Amino acid sequence: MRVVSAQEDTATFATALDVARDEQWHSAELFHLLHEYYAAMESDPYEDHSVAVLNADDHPIALAYACDAGGEINYFRMPVAPAWAPKLPSDLCDQAGLLMIKTLIDRLQASSASALQVAHAPFHGPGAGLLNSWQMHLAAAGASYIPGHRAVINLTQPTGEIWKDVRKSYRPLINAGRRTMQISVMDKNSLDPAVFSQFQAFHQRMAGRVTRSQASWDRKFELLRHGLAEMIITRHDDTMIGCTYVFFDDITSQYATGVYERALFEKPISHCPLYIAIERAKDRGNLWFNLGDVLLPLQADPKERNIAQFKKGFSSRIEISGYWRLEK
Repeated sequence: MRVVSAQEDTATFATALDVARDEQWHSAELFHLLHEYYAAMESDPYEDHSVAVLNADDHPIALAYACDAGGEINYFRMPVAPAWAPKLPSDLCDQAGLLMIKTLIDRLQASSASALQVAHAPFHGPGAGLLNSWQMHLAAAGASYIPGHRAVINLTQPTGEIWKDVRKSYRPLINAGRRTMQISVMDKNSLDPAVFSQFQAFHQRMAGRVTRSQASWDRKFELLRHGLAEMIITRHDDTMIGCTYVFFDDITSQYATGVYERALFEKPISHCPLYIAIERAKDRGNLWFNLGDVLLPLQADPKERNIAQFKKGFSSRIEISGYWRLEK
């Protein structure tokens, strides 16, 4: 077993990525396109610290995108999230993870970065909540565990149970949205560059400025084109008043972006399209819908706290979703 890095062995690392996509590793194609999207979003210079683990036959069995955005080794200011080959035995998964983490720690010590951030394993499924060898290694090296809390919807439940879990005050708003708004979906089967350009212009108008590069918008469109994202578009009198953007793989849908007409916040312009996105995730066979962080500290930005409170109204299932942070 050996590690290759994107920085020192670009060709071998690129081949490992191609293999992961060809073999349809869980989330491999999504992570590849998201990597390009986040790279286009990043305004500061950064170094690539991505690594892949190869077995004795030089076949990739694990990989992790990483960079030093913001002065720490992370994944564009989010924790590094390792990915694994399908059906990799647990002992090899443990060995590969440990080798990967040791390599990232070595890269931290050799770089100008001040810390390393690594996502904790999922808290649902086999072994949930247990520390594996690479997490134990991080803890022994002095890493701190930083807790987070995300709202997650179990889509294997009957639709009626999902509806019952929605905050009571939201239900009439969702129903009113269905009756009073024009709602459409754009995905790989209904791509319309002109409508996507409207979304981009709408986002700029609501933000009051250009907040991201054209390259990042192009990558967002590519996610749609590859069938890894969709937009729920809300109109009133044929005028766009909201867009809900969701990306997904074969298991999980992720609420990514919601942009809504500020002058109409008293109307149910956000509740209905998000619930429709949840329904569509269940219909396409996803197991989970990740709404993102919902329990933010008191000192967090008030706008972010309001968004968290909004999302929390769609699910009572709150999972721990923290990460490990090792300071140099």
